[in-house]
Amino acid sequence: MPDKPAVSGKTPSGNWRHRENRASPKYVAKRVSVVEHRLINDYADSLNVKVADLLAPAVEDLLTRARAHQSARAS
Repeated sequence: MPDKPAVSGKTPSGNWRHRENRASPKYVAKRVSVVEHRLINDYADSLNVKVADLLAPAVEDLLTRARAHQSARAS
């Protein structure tokens, strides 16, 4: 019987569910149905872009309006 390779016993560092390492741990999300999720992914794939790239302009617009709102309240 062949020898089994030695197991190092090391476990991967970090949370295996969230392997991405981004500058900010916060994100903006909206729940969608499975069908809607598939539709958005198919659309992004057809354009050869990531879903995040499609969402970026809307998020930037929301941030701009939120900053303007905060400035108006502070005045």
